[in-house]
Amino acid sequence: MLEKTVAATEEEVVPGPRDDASSGNDEVEQELENYGRYRAGRDDLIRRADANGLSEARIARLMGHSRNTIRKALGRA
Repeated sequence: MLEKTVAATEEEVVPGPRDDASSGNDEVEQELENYGRYRAGRDDLIRRADANGLSEARIARLMGHSRNTIRKALGRA
């Protein structure tokens, strides 16, 4: 069986270690942006729950956050 060896031409780009690290950074940055959007929505939800009469302790328990986190989102810290 004959095997062909294909060499990369000048037009092809073969990613090196630096390109892989850059790709990893892009993924991390995307995750951070997603978290920022999530957090903004989270704080809106906390404010809505507070406006509907839920206590800080109840909101914290339902969301799995500390009461301090809830207070900070409500601007009471």
